[in-house]
Amino acid sequence: MSGDPTLDAAVRGFIDEVEAICDQGLDRAALARIGDLLAALAQRRELFNFERFPLPEDEREPVRVHTLHGPGRLPLQALAQRHLPGLGPRPAQVPHMHPTWAAAAGVCGATVDTLYERRAGSAGADALEAVHEVRVGPGQALTMMPQDIH
Repeated sequence: MSGDPTLDAAVRGFIDEVEAICDQGLDRAALARIGDLLAALAQRRELFNFERFPLPEDEREPVRVHTLHGPGRLPLQALAQRHLPGLGPRPAQVPHMHPTWAAAAGVCGATVDTLYERRAGSAGADALEAVHEVRVGPGQALTMMPQDIH
């Protein structure tokens, strides 16, 4: 925890709600509810701002990770990223998936994530096809199941 009672209480409340959802079973609808909760938490500007979560000091570093909860069953991190408009270019990202579900919410600025699907390729090799772009900004969240590629 951060040591800030207001932030810690908000994070603990969020984690408790997410645990209750996960205990009922996780599907896309449940994950959407988690995304809504995360988007609401991220909009608490008194908790999430550059004063509390500064950008990396070295401008060559695109992201600074602040751990809010974890490790464990439900790790939660705040990322201060430089690729937001006016803060620098977005680093190149290779399409990938995570070993678990994920949710990301915007605080300020916006980013665009490309979602991919696997398609049968030539010679039996799978290929990735971009199928959807998702803009994530303040008040919005992107949620992904373990099999989702972005």
